[in-house]
Amino acid sequence: MNITEIKTLVEKFYQGETTLEEEKLLQKYFADSNIETEDFAAEKYLFNKLNFAENVDIPSDLINKIVAKIDDENKQNTAVRFMSFAKLRTMSIAACLALLIWATAMILFKNEPPKFIANVSTSETEIIEMLEHSFSKISDVVDDAVVLLDITNEQVCELNEALGNL
Repeated sequence: MNITEIKTLVEKFYQGETTLEEEKLLQKYFADSNIETEDFAAEKYLFNKLNFAENVDIPSDLINKIVAKIDDENKQNTAVRFMSFAKLRTMSIAACLALLIWATAMILFKNEPPKFIANVSTSETEIIEMLEHSFSKISDVVDDAVVLLDITNEQVCELNEALGNL
């Protein structure tokens, strides 16, 4: 083989267009020749290290197994990230709810001691009014909690996205 044919085959090899026979020719050429120039030093080293397998049976489902393994790894990584996100979100929600309950209790019972319906002599309509008032206050607190949770959720999503970009 002359140098022009070798250059052509090497270019073809780097483009992934050589056949196994052509690659064996290149391997044989670089193994037999005494190339001292820098032109093919890397190729000589490469082809001396390559071992071309012959008559190797490749399982037909090898690609499917590789893809399945990659998918499993991706799912595990996503599950770990999601669990971390879910834990952070749950902790944020719990903290917001605890803060809202505490703030509501401070506002509702700031100037007056708590009244227990069993200890107060009130009529049925007064009890219903007290319950309606209490449920109205609780509803307001829950509405505020939902707004805070939405804000917290947006912030956690932004944080998770920023962590995902790292």
